[in-house]
Amino acid sequence: MADAALNRLKCSVCLNTYNIPKTLPCLHTFCKDCIEECIKKRPSAFGHDLGLSENDMSCPNCRQIHTLPAGGVDEIPTNFEIRGIIEILQGNPIQTRTASPSTAKCKECSEKAIECFCEPCGKLLCAMCALENHKKDDPQRLNVAFSKHKMSIDEAIGDVVTGCLEVDNALRRNMEVLNKLTQDAGNCASTIKTIFASFRSHLDDREKDLLLAVDKVQQGKTSMLDSQRIKLETLKTELNEAVSNASKFLNDDIVDFFNDKDAVKEMLMKKVEQVCESRLEPVCDAFIEQSCPPADVVNINSALDRFGAVYCQVSAEHCTAEGKGLVETVVDNESQFTITLRDMFGNPCREELSEVWVDIRPVTDQLKPVILHSQYQPEPDGTYNVKYTITERETIAINVTVNSTPIKGTPFTVMPSTHDFRKGIDFSKVTSDIHEAGGCAIGIHGEVIITDTQRSSVMVFNSQFELVKRFGSKGSSKGNFSSPKGLAIDSRNTLFIADSGNNRVVVSNVDGDSFKSFGTYGADRKEFVLPSDVALGQNKDQQQLIFVADTYNHRIQVLNHIGLFVAKFGSEGTGHGCFKFPQGVTTSTDGLVFVSDTGNKRIQVFSPNWKFLHIFDELIPEKLPISKPLRITASEDNYILIADQKGVIIANSRGELIKVIEDYKPIAICCTRIRELGTFLTICEAKHAYLGQPS
Repeated sequence: MADAALNRLKCSVCLNTYNIPKTLPCLHTFCKDCIEECIKKRPSAFGHDLGLSENDMSCPNCRQIHTLPAGGVDEIPTNFEIRGIIEILQGNPIQTRTASPSTAKCKECSEKAIECFCEPCGKLLCAMCALENHKKDDPQRLNVAFSKHKMSIDEAIGDVVTGCLEVDNALRRNMEVLNKLTQDAGNCASTIKTIFASFRSHLDDREKDLLLAVDKVQQGKTSMLDSQRIKLETLKTELNEAVSNASKFLNDDIVDFFNDKDAVKEMLMKKVEQVCESRLEPVCDAFIEQSCPPADVVNINSALDRFGAVYCQVSAEHCTAEGKGLVETVVDNESQFTITLRDMFGNPCREELSEVWVDIRPVTDQLKPVILHSQYQPEPDGTYNVKYTITERETIAINVTVNSTPIKGTPFTVMPSTHDFRKGIDFSKVTSDIHEAGGCAIGIHGEVIITDTQRSSVMVFNSQFELVKRFGSKGSSKGNFSSPKGLAIDSRNTLFIADSGNNRVVVSNVDGDSFKSFGTYGADRKEFVLPSDVALGQNKDQQQLIFVADTYNHRIQVLNHIGLFVAKFGSEGTGHGCFKFPQGVTTSTDGLVFVSDTGNKRIQVFSPNWKFLHIFDELIPEKLPISKPLRITASEDNYILIADQKGVIIANSRGELIKVIEDYKPIAICCTRIRELGTFLTICEAKHAYLGQPS
């Protein structure tokens, strides 16, 4: 409505609709009377203690100091655009106008005057035709229909007015950055001139080079800001014209109104979309960095070529690092990656004075050295080829800075690998104290946790497979289970168990004395039908996510760390991204999600944002011997291990076969690394469990 539009045209001082809007040089707008009152009531804005004269004033919003024109507040420019919009809205006859009778005749009988409007067919009708021929369409009286559509157009006008004000603010921010850019450029130039004055005879040529660099940066950024300003001003003009045309349209003949209302509404919506799609923030900042040493430099003649620099050509936030060494490495083997210097526009560049620093340290112990050597030298094209070798199997963080600023993506986390599943696995431990295994996990201290679906309980063994704890019994209350199956364990030794028969996920510690659950039966959010497995992952903010194989709903549900719904993906079918009774889910260290699509006899791979990537076997010619995949797990170096009725199938993340262990008929499988003890693998058959380590 027009009132809603006027509410967005209010002075920030008096909170009323602008009365004689005056725009200060900082582009903030206030009522004329409000500016005069601020000058009278804010003596702190003046005074010799602030170095201000009686002709100076402070903007009530941004506190920027402005000098009043000679004629005082009257000579501050009036914002006629805002004033014009207010006058249009305040004088707009749509405030009280109702649909008046028209000489137009009914569109069907062509005899009687129009009295009704049929929304489905868009016809203006007399009352008789509306009653006889359009009763099922529920035609409305002319005044009612007019008020309804008038209101929607009036709201659209309000939205465009808001867009106009947002563009106004964008212009103000653009001008602020441009003014700050000019000020910073002046400050940089002034600093450079002052330092060089003490030894002018030796530094004239260098000074000119640096000033030219400042001018080049200023001109480049000014050009970008000017280009944005022109686009914003053009957009603002178009928005004002749209408001004016739409307001005039509301005064047209009632027949023309109904003929053109949709076109006008669409035009207004497109203008609102233009505002949303336009970049309103300044396209660049006003920052120009310069560095010059003190004036008392020794041996200035020999140091002249390296004296001073204006840093802006290389933009640290646009510099990049790429290469396999940022993703994986192997102990005692050389890894490498490449750093590319880039300017503010993202183009590769070379700057001799740029400082590139690479720091590689363990994530858990910043003081512990694990790097055998690290070296990097600048190439002629401005790239740096970094080579490094680690000596211990510690997760490392690679930090890259350019001119003391971290580049995008820093720090890069890399988890080294040492073992190779190709060489075999030594299973030396076994237990048979199981009635029917459902799932397994390995705790942070080497304990083995197994769910027993027949006993509806959880068993905890130590690393020697000695039973140290059993908790749970059949039921649906707190502390009970019904056919528990897959489970996962986090870094705090907290268990997440797929309580299949109770259609929920249970959260407990390994002692079973802390117990909570979430979920219920159904097909809606956070509802399950016989869930079979649970896996843990992280979102982009490093917060824990819970993935649940919702087997009989043929999907995967994603919950946050407290059990709130985040997303779901998959549905029943055989196509890409569809499932048929999925019974296993796991995540890799690089965020990929692997699903054991049991009914379709395949493994599907999804991206960290749960988009379908590929199916195992599709990327390679050699097919995996998958028959009935149940549980699935990923090692810390992204080997994928599948519990299939033919045995344990080991593949890499692309689905290339590494090894098949045919000696077992696994129902569940898990793999984890314990920092002090190495990597462990547990295989559960129906009544037996085995513990081993890869070579």
